[in-house]
Amino acid sequence: MNSPTDEKTMVIVDGYNYLHSTMKMNKISKIELEQLRNKLIEDLNQLAIHKGWSVTVVFDSSNKGNIFLKNKIKNKVTVLFTKKGQSADNLAETLVYKNKGKRIFVVTSDYTHQRVTFGGGAFRMTTRQLRSQLKQLKREIRSRDIFSNKLNVPISKRIDKKIERKLDKIRKGKV
Repeated sequence: MNSPTDEKTMVIVDGYNYLHSTMKMNKISKIELEQLRNKLIEDLNQLAIHKGWSVTVVFDSSNKGNIFLKNKIKNKVTVLFTKKGQSADNLAETLVYKNKGKRIFVVTSDYTHQRVTFGGGAFRMTTRQLRSQLKQLKREIRSRDIFSNKLNVPISKRIDKKIERKLDKIRKGKV
């Protein structure tokens, strides 16, 4: 089920752009925003592990007054917050130009940003496409977990009692 690692592929996600385009973000509190950010980072981490991609998520520090957040690496995802006065778009563009030679996908629904990153050789991945990839990955993980859980349950717990008795008789040679 695991895909071969693809370390030459880099995905740069405009974090708040993704959250705003995939969720209803009206009047959201700072605590809820932090929870949504953390959930996105967890989901992207799963994607990075599964696909073998280098994933960076960029957040505007000025969004909702979060100017004191620090850059960090969380498992397989690099989390970057812009400097004061810098936009996530600008930081993503800088990353595209610094990583020439890699296959780079920029995830944003901002059309102007998409056009600028294309000039740097990046490909577009819409927020809808990323969301679809994340949903598909969750389905694969869920089905793999269900399958492996079934294998860990004794057969006597998975079959009908009548069939269990018949099989027991056959095993004992009483048929």
